[in-house]
Amino acid sequence: MVDKLTTSAVQEIAGLSKQRGQRKLSKHLNLTADDGELDMRQAIHLDFLYDNLMFAAEKGFPWNHVCLVVKFAENVLTNSLGKELVAVLKYIQSESTEIGCELGERNFKVYIDFLFSTFLQHIKLFQFVFTRERERMSPNVQLEIIPPKSSEPLKEAKEVKIWDYQQNYEGLQRKETEKQNERLLKKQYIAETADKRLEESMKKIESKKEEKFTKETITDILKEVIGTYTANTLDNMKWNIEDTKEDLEIKLQKTSLPRPQALGIVMFLFD
Repeated sequence: MVDKLTTSAVQEIAGLSKQRGQRKLSKHLNLTADDGELDMRQAIHLDFLYDNLMFAAEKGFPWNHVCLVVKFAENVLTNSLGKELVAVLKYIQSESTEIGCELGERNFKVYIDFLFSTFLQHIKLFQFVFTRERERMSPNVQLEIIPPKSSEPLKEAKEVKIWDYQQNYEGLQRKETEKQNERLLKKQYIAETADKRLEESMKKIESKKEEKFTKETITDILKEVIGTYTANTLDNMKWNIEDTKEDLEIKLQKTSLPRPQALGIVMFLFD
């Protein structure tokens, strides 16, 4: 896919808006789904390659070098899946000689710094998305079929304002429920990530059992434990802040809905 990317193609993509540029790149890479919608992996894959392309273009790399950057990024992503960070770094090092000669010392250093600060900094998230299948949530619910009631007399019908208000309010209720379901998935991801960090920390501590406990050894163990705890705590704080913000936005939307006088006044309590 990436090997067929031409200099004229990347030049055209770089000159388009982000949305149109990504759409054009997806066509060149045959990432477009049958229904026009990309799944999560395809979307992240496309974002990754597009960001690398635009970085090289905005830094003034020659167009043939922009193509090389995109191909290199694709190879790094493909050959990093399911591997430990050390193996990924060795792969990048082994492949750096050729592209380094092509890009030149300055441009190569600029690009590698970008790759390290983006892809490698979030490599665990890439690994999680590309190597683990998402659990399909298939609710098994028994539904009772109730035939529609006969039409009510026109004089008992709802006013348009009341009907519109109730539809908008119910829409916000559905949105709130969807957010709650998303949180369950996020909590599962956070828990799994925390378990992995803890397991890695324990392995490192176990490996030091045979060593004589010196001040340096104890310091290393404390750093490992504190680092793991801090990382897990920061993840939880980040998600909690986002959840609180989303809750507040939905509640504010509810209170801002113009409520018809016929329904009376309702006081909203904020947690």
